[in-house]
Amino acid sequence: MTGFRPLNILTFPEREGASAIAPTPRKDPPPPPREGPAHRPDRARPGVLIPHAPTDESEGAKAAAFLESLLGLSEAEAVHRIASSDPLALGPRSIALLRREGLLVDPQRLYEGAIIEVACEMSLEDRAPRPEEVDGWLAGRLERTLARILNRDAEWVRNGGGDDPAQAPGAFLARTLRLDPARMDEPTVRFHNLSKRTRRRFFALVLDGWTLTKTAEWFGGDAREIADDLWEALFLLGLAREEHREGMLDELLRRESTLENQP
Repeated sequence: MTGFRPLNILTFPEREGASAIAPTPRKDPPPPPREGPAHRPDRARPGVLIPHAPTDESEGAKAAAFLESLLGLSEAEAVHRIASSDPLALGPRSIALLRREGLLVDPQRLYEGAIIEVACEMSLEDRAPRPEEVDGWLAGRLERTLARILNRDAEWVRNGGGDDPAQAPGAFLARTLRLDPARMDEPTVRFHNLSKRTRRRFFALVLDGWTLTKTAEWFGGDAREIADDLWEALFLLGLAREEHREGMLDELLRRESTLENQP
């Protein structure tokens, strides 16, 4: 069974090595989408685990002005402008959404997909979102992109594979945790089918190294329920066995005691 060392695989840190786990702007644009997006602006939903801070008035105005500058451009031109320096903060927004939903999706996939989504939509629109609409509008584009990724991942598993191994559902988790990529596709999709609260408890305990007490304060539930959720997530990912279930709570309590006694 794996330990509980914080992995922080879905953060957006400014440190050496961050490019391996965080979205990075590209000079060469990702391939164009096969179909255009529907037009459905959504409202942003508040985050909990490292949410993306709401855009302040000046930043909202800058983002709105940038989006307006994309009007009339081709999709390829818009992709290039967005990808050159990430002026819309789609990288941090991608990280925030994945953490908020508790999903083990490659943030680079979401980031690049969101670039295409925004570029495609702005190439078809005749007006840009107003400054006060920017956060909600971008949140809608990211959520739509994420839904498409999850659907493709589920289809990958149903079909027994796909054309590009780098786009496999379990590729990111296997690469990050140094696991066998051939064995992680179905477990990753099963993990994503868990309840959102179970996934977020997993993030808190395993990825962020939270204590049992802090996890209960944020997400509710008693210690036994949280331990069972953690075991289920680890079991579906192939990181725990049936015999570990009964000892999961004791391990969490031991770790909490150790953390409390640290200077």
